[in-house]
Amino acid sequence: KNAWVFFLNYSTNREFLPHVPIPGAGYWYNPSRDFSALAGIPLLLADFSPADGLKLRCFYFPIHTVYAGMEVRVWGPLNLFGSFSWENEEYFRAAREDRRDRLFYYEKRLAAGLKCVFDRRLELTLSGGYAFDRFFFEGRDYDDRVANRVEFGDGPFFTLRGDYRF
Repeated sequence: KNAWVFFLNYSTNREFLPHVPIPGAGYWYNPSRDFSALAGIPLLLADFSPADGLKLRCFYFPIHTVYAGMEVRVWGPLNLFGSFSWENEEYFRAAREDRRDRLFYYEKRLAAGLKCVFDRRLELTLSGGYAFDRFFFEGRDYDDRVANRVEFGDGPFFTLRGDYRF
């Protein structure tokens, strides 16, 4: 139910310090089926169910990866959810002049939707929301976001997604 967690994270394409192994440590606390958390450096994760059919989740990983959401069981396999996320992606572009440059994408989203969990393996999700503060830029790190930047307008989005786990 409780444990110290030690790890080493290595990524060639992390938002910060790519190619540098980063040690991490945290404390896993799981006193019941209704609450679990991992608090440490460099991340934070928490799941909490204050009432039957209600789940609250949050996650943070430096520097710009944030998630906060809630899910409520409406009836049987049908759940209603809402969330906020701040995400980023990095890519090495082909034929780039400087081998250290990457293509970065940042986006924030407010979302809500319905999720139907048929069994432990099959889920169907219909969601929509608003995406904002979206932009691409090319450079070595986040400090280069002013030059070579392309901004996208804020706007609504809709998704239909099916998941099957085996």
